[in-house]
Amino acid sequence: FGKNVFEKYIEKIIKTNEEIKIYPEFPYNKNNDLSPDFILIKNDEMIFLEAKAAKTIIQMRNLHLDCYKQEIKKAFGKAVKQCVKKEQLYLNGKMKESKDKSIRLPENIKKIYYLVVVLEDFNFPTTELFLNQISDFLSEDDLTFNKEKLLVLNVNVLEKIFEEKEQDIFDFIKYRIGQKKFNRNFVAADYIGWKKND
Repeated sequence: FGKNVFEKYIEKIIKTNEEIKIYPEFPYNKNNDLSPDFILIKNDEMIFLEAKAAKTIIQMRNLHLDCYKQEIKKAFGKAVKQCVKKEQLYLNGKMKESKDKSIRLPENIKKIYYLVVVLEDFNFPTTELFLNQISDFLSEDDLTFNKEKLLVLNVNVLEKIFEEKEQDIFDFIKYRIGQKKFNRNFVAADYIGWKKND
């Protein structure tokens, strides 16, 4: 599964909900800098979605700590850093529309979330360690992030969420925040809990 194929698969999933506006990656300035892989918009909320198709290496599957830390930075740190930087650009008015003017993002957005979709489940020994590694990686560029904004999601769970008719990915994110589960990595279990609350 290469990145382009993975992104096409994700696009097919998320476009099943016609109430959510979907904007695939687009250049937004003369340097051809790119927006997130996908931008999802519903009412006054927005999701920056980054797709990560890379598989974990054997040492990480066995929870080798040093390897785990490096893989977090490489696989997730980069994705979160991209989201944080793109949010700043959006808020500063530097990523409001595509270079060719065919796409214009709304200006009334009140909430922005970060969604990292992975091909397979990753082993997270502790959530605190995961978030600390992300924070350390961002601090190298003097960046910070609100952990409530971040959701790492397996593509299989994403597909299940988009099969729902009454609720959507925005509802799922707000459910996890409301249940104080935004700092957990048991997303599949949270999906089951969310379903029970329908």
